[in-house]
Amino acid sequence: MIRETEPDRYEQSFIELMQTPEGQALAHQCYIDWDITDSCKRFEASEEWQAVKKFLNKYVSPGSMVLDLGAGNGISSYALSKMDYDVFAIEPNPSDLVGHGAIVKMRQETQLNIQCVPALGEYLPFESGIFSLVYCRQVLHHAENLNSMLREVSRVLQKRGSLVATGEHVIDDQISLEKFLKNHPLDEFSVEEWAYKLDEYVTMIRSNGMKIIKTISPWESEINYYPSTEEQRIKQLVDRFTQRFGRTGRYVRYVPFVDWIYRQYLGLKDHTPGRMYTFIARKESG
Repeated sequence: MIRETEPDRYEQSFIELMQTPEGQALAHQCYIDWDITDSCKRFEASEEWQAVKKFLNKYVSPGSMVLDLGAGNGISSYALSKMDYDVFAIEPNPSDLVGHGAIVKMRQETQLNIQCVPALGEYLPFESGIFSLVYCRQVLHHAENLNSMLREVSRVLQKRGSLVATGEHVIDDQISLEKFLKNHPLDEFSVEEWAYKLDEYVTMIRSNGMKIIKTISPWESEINYYPSTEEQRIKQLVDRFTQRFGRTGRYVRYVPFVDWIYRQYLGLKDHTPGRMYTFIARKESG
């Protein structure tokens, strides 16, 4: 989700990006295409979403009211609706490419019942305690005021309602932030990015009345691999294990317990600027 005052710049950034074959490929990788329904279908079939669904099936019942916060062009709204949730999409950008204009177009093409509301995450136009789930895909790190956004998330959640925030960029310090922004593939196109420290996310989620159920580290799940695939991540895992332990490292992928332990280890040791984490939290009180 971007600032309400910057929709034209954000859309134009992607239009400029899509002028070259390489840029089109990058936008396609970001699920940004003029054929929005095709983008939605690709996202729904992705490894990332299949991993997310496992958590949603555990915590959120079909038919529940859910909020897709910072919905962008609606790929997550589409996938949530396909799970038989009653979906409300919050997106301030009116763009037909990257904003709620794209969601409206997709809704018309698919006949899915998705309510699209142009608003900011810091000022949600809903009554308190009405959603079973607030889902955010790569959204919290864009917040102009993260604490205010999380306060609003907590307010609109029902008691025992869930927050699932995926793919949030994490940095360690100011130098790490500067490196992340410098190396971000969209930075040259003026697509606004940001990141917070891990303990900043955790502290603000907790201080707004939500208990963290699970923090998923960069190596732990396909949810955080984007834009890499599971197979690419396994190759990286095997290469690292082989470098450390020799030829036996090639078999790490076939020993689930060792694979899991080593992924946990890499998650602790990974200090890549902008690495992705996912947070699953639950509102504790009404």
